Amino acid sequence: MILTRDLHFAYEDNGTPVLKNINMEIREGKHVAIIGPNGCGKTTLVKHLNGLLLPTAGEVLVDEMDTRDSRNLKGIRQRVGMVFQNPDDQIVGMTVEEDVAFGPGNLNMPPSEIRNRVRKSLETVGMDSHAKRPPQALSNGEKQLVAIAGVLATEPKYLILDEPTTYLDPLWKQRVMELTLDLKNHGITIIHVTHGMSEAVQADLVFVMHHGEIMTKGEPEEVFSKRGYLEDMGLEIPEISKLMWRMREMGIQVDPCVFTIDKAAEELFPLLSKPGGG
Repeated sequence: MILTRDLHFAYEDNGTPVLKNINMEIREGKHVAIIGPNGCGKTTLVKHLNGLLLPTAGEVLVDEMDTRDSRNLKGIRQRVGMVFQNPDDQIVGMTVEEDVAFGPGNLNMPPSEIRNRVRKSLETVGMDSHAKRPPQALSNGEKQLVAIAGVLATEPKYLILDEPTTYLDPLWKQRVMELTLDLKNHGITIIHVTHGMSEAVQADLVFVMHHGEIMTKGEPEEVFSKRGYLEDMGLEIPEISKLMWRMREMGIQVDPCVFTIDKAAEELFPLLSKPGGG
C-alpha cells in the first residue's frame, strides 16, 4: 500500500506551497485516477510516490518504507515505476530492445534475465515485432508503448502513468487504456494522472485535486455525480454524462449520472424499445 500522511511540499526557491495536507491511501491491485485542472499539483504529487520529490512536511510510505530515508529509495523505485507524459523524455536506447533493457540493466541483472524481461515486456504491450527498430522511427503511440514496456521490464508493483495519452490520437488512446486495464487485471496497481474524464471513469477510485489539495475522492459514480462542483473547478464531466444531462433537461426520464457507453446503453435501450421510440 502507498500512504501519504499530511503531505506538504514547497519548492525551495520561492517557498510557495504546491501540495497541502495530502492524505491518500492507494491499496494494492487498484486502479486510481487523479484528476484536476492544470497546475493543481497532480504531477508533483505522483513524483512523491516514488521518491523523485521528498516532502517538505508529512510523509509518504510505500509498503511501509518512508521515502525520506535514502536507504529505502532503491527499493521504492523498484516497486513504483513511472511513465511520463512525453515518451521522448524517457526513451534512451538506440533500438527498442536496448531501451527496454535499460531499466533491468541498471538493476545489475544477468544478461539472460534481461533478455527474458525485454521479450516479456514487449510482448505484453504488443511491440515485440519492433524490437530491432530505432525508437525515433516510431509513432507517438508506439513510443508510449515502448516507454511503458521499459518500466514493466523492472516488474513494478505500482505503475504511475502521468497523462500517458496526451499526445496520442483517439485510436492510440484507446489502445493505451486497454493496456492499462489489462495490467490492472494482472495485479499491477495503477496510479493514473489524467485530464480525460472518459479515462477516469474506468478507475476504481478517483481523487480530485485543486490548488494543491485533494478536494474530494470516491468511486467514479460518486465523484462525477457532483456536476456543478466539478465545473466550478474547471473540470468537465464525461461526454456520455453531458448527453444524459441534456436529455434529462429536455424532459426525457433518464439517469443523468451515467458515465460509460455500456451503462448509457442499458439506460436508453428501454426507451428506444418502446413503440415509436425509433
